[in-house]
Amino acid sequence: MHPSLKLSNLFRLPEYLKQRANSAAQGSFEDMLYLVEELSNQPESIRRLMTPVFYGTLDPADVAALHQLDSLDTDGLAALIADRSVPREAYHDLWSRIWDWITFLDAFREHLRFTDPLWLLIGSTPGVWVVIARAWGMLLHAEDIPGLNGISVVLASVKAGYDCTGIATLDDLISGAGGG
Repeated sequence: MHPSLKLSNLFRLPEYLKQRANSAAQGSFEDMLYLVEELSNQPESIRRLMTPVFYGTLDPADVAALHQLDSLDTDGLAALIADRSVPREAYHDLWSRIWDWITFLDAFREHLRFTDPLWLLIGSTPGVWVVIARAWGMLLHAEDIPGLNGISVVLASVKAGYDCTGIATLDDLISGAGGG
C-alpha cells in the first residue's frame, strides 16, 4: 500500500481534526460529513493527511458501510484526486479498492432484477452518464479492451432497467464524450 494511504498519517493531523478523522475512519458518518465539509478549508498538506480516511472507507471488508454512505466518500476522494492531493503513486492502491467494490456490485447484480430501484437510481444519478461517457472515451483512447468491455456491461445493465433515451441523458452522454 502506498504510504500516503496509511491510517498512521492521521496522527500527523492537527488536534482539532485528528479525533474526527480517527472517528470517521472507524465508520462515524457524522465525522465523515464534517471532514468532507472541512476539505475545502484545508491546505494541501492537511488534505493529503486526510486521504487515508476516505481510502479506509472503501475497504471491501466492510460492506455494511454501503448502507450508511451516500456519496460522501467518493466526493471527498474525488476532491482530493482533482486537486492532486493524492500522489499518482497511490492510484494503484486506490483503484484496487474501487475495483473490489465494482466487482462486488457486479457479482451482486445477479440478485437484483434489472427493474429494481437500484438501476433506476444509478441511471438517474446526476452526472452518472457524464462519468460513464468520459470513462468510455478515456478507455477508447487508451485502447483498453477489457475496460471497454466493462463499461459496455455497465451500459447494458443500466439500460435494461432505466430509460436512457431522454434528452438530459443524451446531453450528459454527449458532454461526457467531449461534445456539446
